[in-house]
Amino acid sequence: MADKNSQTNKLPVSLILSQQNEDPPLDCILAEEMTLFNQRKLKRKRTQKIFAHLNSCSDCYMRWLECPPMKQKHTWAFWKQIPKIQWYLPEIQLAPARMVPVLVTALILIAVFFWPHDTPQKDYHYYLENPEFHMSKNDLSISLPWEIRKNHINFANQKKVSHQKVFATGMWTARQELFPKKELPKCPDFLWMDNNNIPQKLEPYYDLGRWCLFTKVACLKNVDAKAFFKHQPMIAKNLKLAFSDLNDSVIQKQLSLSYDVLLKIDSTSPSERKCYQLMKNVNSIIWHELRN
Repeated sequence: MADKNSQTNKLPVSLILSQQNEDPPLDCILAEEMTLFNQRKLKRKRTQKIFAHLNSCSDCYMRWLECPPMKQKHTWAFWKQIPKIQWYLPEIQLAPARMVPVLVTALILIAVFFWPHDTPQKDYHYYLENPEFHMSKNDLSISLPWEIRKNHINFANQKKVSHQKVFATGMWTARQELFPKKELPKCPDFLWMDNNNIPQKLEPYYDLGRWCLFTKVACLKNVDAKAFFKHQPMIAKNLKLAFSDLNDSVIQKQLSLSYDVLLKIDSTSPSERKCYQLMKNVNSIIWHELRN
């Protein structure tokens, strides 16, 4: 009969250690004990120590990852017990004294980046005249209402023509700015007013004419006007502010419709139907201004 000592010597070292009252310091996990750990055959106290060791020893952790997945019975329990920062970047663990300057620097950078800056507010003309407002100008052309022969006699025939001249001057000037290299018809004298001589109370009509022309061009099919619609909230906001004091119920109604349609147009892919609706509202403003 073999003695007790010879039987004990035949047992795995890990089992001998687990049966002792006081466990020695754990350096690295032996292969036999790693197998028993994966098979849930170790005592609870020993299992907790192995968890703690895997948490601090990258070599043993990598060995554990190389074990066959079928043998890793308690994978989820393992993930819950080991902090993520120690799975992937154990070498960047910083002492609290070193973390303080890092956190202070990060807070300063965040504050500088997100702090509101006092930038001058740009009106919608800035965005409409900005180089980002690209157009296919080679094949693009737009005629003003009075340049169509059948409409010629319908404009500026009433007694009150001053605001009509200012409105027409705004449209013509806007077209010149959009197509500076094209030979375009001149504005007729009966619909032209020198920009420097426009009365202050009529300036909104000049802006209204410019805005109507810009919007008509932006709604054309062969225009790459994404930059226009990208800034549509600012355009709509300034449009509403600029023409809020006009004493004309018809214009106010059409401006309100145009404002609502403009806000509904998707800036990434403006739909043809909504662009047509917006142009229709703008045309109503133009005809009202030039015929009444």
